[in-house]
Amino acid sequence: MIDIKFEGYYVDSGVSKKIRIVDKPSEEYVLTNLNELNDKCSGTVVMENMLAKEDVEPLNLTLYLENGRYLLMLLDYDEEGYVDIRTAYNPDAPKGEWTYIKGELHCATTVINDLEIAKACFLEFNATGNVSQSLLD
Repeated sequence: MIDIKFEGYYVDSGVSKKIRIVDKPSEEYVLTNLNELNDKCSGTVVMENMLAKEDVEPLNLTLYLENGRYLLMLLDYDEEGYVDIRTAYNPDAPKGEWTYIKGELHCATTVINDLEIAKACFLEFNATGNVSQSLLD
């Protein structure tokens, strides 16, 4: 069972903008807000399943964005109930290198440049409470 909450904030060309908290957002609402993002934005967008079974089902999907670079993180659990953070994979990034997103150091292969992948992940999570392994490893 799913009960999704969607929210976020971002800064676009020096102007701070908030994505108001919405329970059970429509696909249109999610896309409208994600379409506002551009490569000058920096911020965080979160979608959370309020009814996720802890240690079993994915809890939330977070998008960190900074200047056209995106880090997607799905808080999921493995078969034994341990936390498993799933991310997108950037095959073009140099392996073994690190990069900063929002002041935090992350493996370069987890940072993507395609907002369309982020949109697909958010729409899938909104509809199902999960994101397929083909989108997030």
